Formats: sequence, structure tokens, C-alpha cells
Amino acid sequence: MLQEKVQPYKIVKLAWLAHEVGVNDKEVRQLLSDLILEQRIEATIDGVSGFLEMTQKDAHDQRYEAMETWAQALVNIHMNLTQQPV
Repeated sequence: MLQEKVQPYKIVKLAWLAHEVGVNDKEVRQLLSDLILEQRIEATIDGVSGFLEMTQKDAHDQRYEAMETWAQALVNIHMNLTQQPV
């Protein structure tokens, strides 16, 4: 339930999340920490200001990762072709 509450937002106040979920601030921080460690959400907790900031990858990062995967596939193909006897 907590994961669904934070997904639409870029920045969320921890006190609001705690109220929405029905737990105290300390518990909501622990629950969010667990979600982050389990890589179920990409976010950072600003404990001083009391906010959760989502750090979702943007389209530029996703394109870069896709190009990197594609380039590695080309390297693998090249290595396989050059290692085979003719």
C-alpha cells in the first residue's frame, strides 16, 4: 500500500505518508527504507526535512542503458565472428 501511495509523486512529506498509512513517522521511515533496500522504489529519504524524494530514471538514462546493452551485444557478435575459423 505504501509503495502505491508514493509512486505518483516526485517529493512526498513523510508525515503525510505516515498519516495516510496509519503509522508513526519512525515506522514510515523504516517501511520506506525497506522498500528502497529491496529496490521496490527508487528514492532517498531526507530525514532532516522530513521528505521522501523519488529518483526515478528518466528517459535519457533508459536510452543510455539500452544503447550500452546494444553496444555490448555488437562486441559479443564481433568476438564470436573473429574467433571462428574460416
